[in-house]
Amino acid sequence: MTCRIALYKMLSVPHGHFAYKKRGESHLNESGSKTQAERLSLRTLMSYGSSMIGINGTATMISVHLLFFYTDVVAMAPKVVGLVMAIAQVWDAITDPTMGYISDYTPWKWGRRRPYILLGSVPAGISFYLIFSPPAGLSSTGIAWFFAVVFLLFFGFRTVWETPYSALAPELTLDYDERTRLSAYVQVFATFGDILGTMAPVILIGVFSTQRKDFSFIAALVGVLAIGAAVSTYWGTSENPLLAKKSALSVGQSLLATFSNRPYMLLVVTSSCTAVSNYTTIAVIRYLIKYWFRKGDLEAYFFGAFFVGVFVSIPIWIRVIRYMGKKAAYIMVMLVYSVILWLILLLRPADYRIFGIAMVVAGAFNIALWLIAGSIVPDVIEWDQLKVGERREGAYYGIWTLIRKSAIGGAYIIVSWLLDYVGYVANVEQTDKALLGIRLLFGPIPSILLIIGLLVFLKYPITKQVHKDILRQIEEKRKQDGTADERR
Repeated sequence: MTCRIALYKMLSVPHGHFAYKKRGESHLNESGSKTQAERLSLRTLMSYGSSMIGINGTATMISVHLLFFYTDVVAMAPKVVGLVMAIAQVWDAITDPTMGYISDYTPWKWGRRRPYILLGSVPAGISFYLIFSPPAGLSSTGIAWFFAVVFLLFFGFRTVWETPYSALAPELTLDYDERTRLSAYVQVFATFGDILGTMAPVILIGVFSTQRKDFSFIAALVGVLAIGAAVSTYWGTSENPLLAKKSALSVGQSLLATFSNRPYMLLVVTSSCTAVSNYTTIAVIRYLIKYWFRKGDLEAYFFGAFFVGVFVSIPIWIRVIRYMGKKAAYIMVMLVYSVILWLILLLRPADYRIFGIAMVVAGAFNIALWLIAGSIVPDVIEWDQLKVGERREGAYYGIWTLIRKSAIGGAYIIVSWLLDYVGYVANVEQTDKALLGIRLLFGPIPSILLIIGLLVFLKYPITKQVHKDILRQIEEKRKQDGTADERR
């Protein structure tokens, strides 16, 4: 509770203390005119952020528990889960960018973003429940097909919900620093979702007669909360109709323009590396606790330590980002975390207390990677607006949603296939080769991915001053276009 109060104060104090009510710096409002950069209302921050309880609650339960559920509870081969994940990535490569384009150019009077939040969240919540509720009595082949169908349905419906939701963020504020503050609120709610998706299956296991029933009940609970959170976002936010303008770009032209945005593509590659790194570490935690440290009864404490690191560190990261800038902070986090992850190879089974401390550190750096990346995305959209002349948040967040979900799939493919390669067998004493594989998946492999992301991001060009210049040029171009229209 103390760290939640400290976090709220950090996000609410005046700008001189790393947040603000009003700043003297001007920027463009949604209609293109200059205005004072005003602080977002608490209602907007809370309502918008609330959807992350559902988005992260479902994503985290999948990333932490799905592989374990299907290998150790349902008794499915790890490589089958990995194969379904690979298929899901192909599905997402089609649906996510397409949904972004649809959202950008939806002409509904209710808006182009918010209606989809409702339309996608309800079936997403239902299909999520089905993922953890495979019918009893099915053959292994039948379970595999059931899992594949409901998993693809969930990813599809979540795309309808998450892509327009994410695209709404850049429209809420154009200010460089206020976006960091919005991202911080989003990450607070995302962390509550992470806690729900991680801790509920650990704490509530044993309520029913079998683990399958336990997981089914928990999935229903998370699904209902996800729908409720989406409804809160719908009713607590609003859209600016002036942004919903008909585009001169076709779907192909829109995608080409998106992939031609160099800062965005650098961020895409970097964030893909960091996201797969994060999810690989998370996906293997239960295996590490159960088979290496042999402390399955302490799972709740280890995951609790992880979230202590998350909550304690968010106010610190806000200070670091504002002091160093987004680019420098992102590079620093990737570098330091990549070094720390190698330390898992030094821990023996008796060092589980040290591992508890390591989980606090992992939580802190894990949230930093999401927080900084989330605050950068809106900045590259203005870069695109300057070049193309249109705001196309949906196109960008369609790909961004694809990255997030592909990261889960990519991590599961890596984990499931390596577990199969090292001879992992569920619920038995593991061989030395299998135990080494589990430790490599927690530390060195994610570390290598972070280093790759770091090297790519060194080329990222947008600083705070560059972003100010972009907004100024957009304003000048708008005035020129307005003058030309008047002459005609």
